[in-house]
Amino acid sequence: MKISQFLNQCLIARTRQSREYKKALERAVRRFIEANGDVLVTDINHEHIGRFLAHIGCEVSAFTIRGYLAMIKALFREAIEVGLLATMPRFPKIRVEKRLPDAWTKEEVERLFQYVTALQGTVGEIPARLWWSSLLLAAYYTGLRLSGLMSITWWQVDLRNRYLRALTNKNKLEQAFAIPDDLHALLVQIQDPPREKVWWHPYGEKWPCRALRRIVDAAGIPAPKNMHGQLFQKMRRTCITWTAVADLSLATRVAGHASPDTTIRHYVDPRMFGAIQPVVPQIQIPSG
Repeated sequence: MKISQFLNQCLIARTRQSREYKKALERAVRRFIEANGDVLVTDINHEHIGRFLAHIGCEVSAFTIRGYLAMIKALFREAIEVGLLATMPRFPKIRVEKRLPDAWTKEEVERLFQYVTALQGTVGEIPARLWWSSLLLAAYYTGLRLSGLMSITWWQVDLRNRYLRALTNKNKLEQAFAIPDDLHALLVQIQDPPREKVWWHPYGEKWPCRALRRIVDAAGIPAPKNMHGQLFQKMRRTCITWTAVADLSLATRVAGHASPDTTIRHYVDPRMFGAIQPVVPQIQIPSG
C-alpha cells in the first residue's frame, strides 16, 4: 500500500479527529511525498526521513519541521500497529525555542473592545460591531478555540437560562458556560436573521484570523506579526491566565487539561501568574 493510500484510509477511520488535525496530517504527508515520491509504506526507512528533512529544511522554521515530523511519526506508528511497517525509522530531535505563554493585559483587552465596538459595516447581515464584539467577548469569557466558537449553533445557546454549550476541539467533550450580562445583551441583538451558526460569515475559513490581525494592528495593540493565525489563541490564553489567577483548578478545567502543570506550561502568562521576583540583595546605585 502506498503512503497516500494509507493516509486516506487513516483519515476515513479517524472520525473523532478535528478537521485541523486532519489537514495538518495531509499537509505533512504531501511534503513527504514531494521529497520521496508516493512510496510503499513497507519500504519506508530512515533515508526517507533524511530526504524529507533536506527537502523542507531551508523553507520552514524548526517549529514547523517538528510539527511535520510529529504528524509523520503518528502515521508511521499506526502503520506499525496494522503490520504495514516493521520498525519505526529514526527521527532526529528538533530543538525549538521554548517561549513563555503570552496573554493580553486587561488594558489591551479593553482597547481591543473599544475598537471593535466602533466598527462600521456588516458581517453577513449582522452589524460588524455586534458580530465582532460578541465573538471576542465569548472567546474572552470561555477560552474556547476559534474552531469551537465558530461551530456553536443557536440550539446550544440558552438565552433564557443564560448558558451555552460547546464542544472542545481536541477531546470532543462538551462544556457548559454561563453567559454574563454583557455577552447576553450582545447575543440577543444578533439573533436575527435566523441562521444555524451563531457566528456565521460568508467568507473563507481563514477570514476571522486575517480580519482579527487587521483589527489588532489598527487598534495599536502589540502582537508579533508571526502570530497571524494565533491571535484567537492569545485570547484563549488571556482567559485561562486570568482564570488561573483566581482559581488554578478552574483554569485547568477551562483549558480541558488533565493536569494544572500542562495549563501553566502552555497557557498561563507568568506576568500575571507567578513571575520570578528578584531575591538578591538590593544595592545602592549612584544617581546622575
